[in-house]
Amino acid sequence: MRYEQECTPVRVVLPKGSRTTRTSTGRYSYWYEPPYHPVVSMNPQKRKGDQAERELATLLADHLGITIRRKLGAGRQDDTGDLAGIPNTIAQVANWTDALRAIREKPEAADRQRGNAAATYAVTFIRLRGGLWRAVLTIDQWATYARETLETHD
Repeated sequence: MRYEQECTPVRVVLPKGSRTTRTSTGRYSYWYEPPYHPVVSMNPQKRKGDQAERELATLLADHLGITIRRKLGAGRQDDTGDLAGIPNTIAQVANWTDALRAIREKPEAADRQRGNAAATYAVTFIRLRGGLWRAVLTIDQWATYARETLETHD
């Protein structure tokens, strides 16, 4: 059985054996066989951010020895961070070309998300060119980490 779908000019990745034809209006029609469905390429910035989150989740899991996963639903009003699995901590991930802007804006967003999640800690991880990662904290975020650490050692 064949299915036809009219598409607006969007890049579509088709399964092997699928065909495309151009309609009289200049659009492309895509035919594919079930159970295949066309996969529409997402926004390049979103793809870049998702890749950075996956990379950092793997890196942190290796370093900490715990399971860390990406959270879904980023950008919601009640967003609670990008990574799940770090106890009582909200982790925000940024892979921006303008790293200084990320340093200015993302820690504040992480603090709002910490409030949404009622967590104690917030940290922002920023990916620099070349694959280097840096953890960035505001003074208040760092003071919370230090205060909690000092209390456990008394």
